[in-house]
Amino acid sequence: MSPGLKSMEHPAFDHPTLIIVQGFIAAGKSTYARSLATACGALHLEADAYCAQMVSESQGADWDRCFALAVERIWSIAEDRLGVGDSVIVDHGFWTRRSRDEARARAARLSVRLVHVYVTARDEVLRARMACRSGAVAERNVASFDALRAQFELPADDETAIVVNTADAGDALGRGFGSSSGQCWERGVSA
Repeated sequence: MSPGLKSMEHPAFDHPTLIIVQGFIAAGKSTYARSLATACGALHLEADAYCAQMVSESQGADWDRCFALAVERIWSIAEDRLGVGDSVIVDHGFWTRRSRDEARARAARLSVRLVHVYVTARDEVLRARMACRSGAVAERNVASFDALRAQFELPADDETAIVVNTADAGDALGRGFGSSSGQCWERGVSA
């Protein structure tokens, strides 16, 4: 683990806090974010869930456009809720340093605390989890794993991210993360 990265189960939210959840596809971001939202009473905003409502699986080619629109909508809701004193978890991957810096700038502009959570797992675990998913977008992600992985920017030491390794956590948060052995678990929540 890099010196600037911290390991912690759940941060405490004693005043309005913007929590950004960074991680690669199938790392367990949404599962972790839902658990954190329940434990801390924060609003969880997930870009994939917005896209699933707006784009049918047959429109998989439009997923990237939909995702960008979903992120815009999420930020609008997040800023409104932070402005009235709520804590908000924004779960959209934050693949680039630029996207994380933009979140930091929003938090500073709103005068709220920012917590950066980096959810991770070993590549073989990510691949196994991705193989359990279905649909055109999931198939595209499996086929493009290496190219997508190359686009993903790890948190830098100065970002002081809280690291959550879901491959080590297994089912510690009370939700099925899938299996490092490649077995697909049935979950009551969307993957």
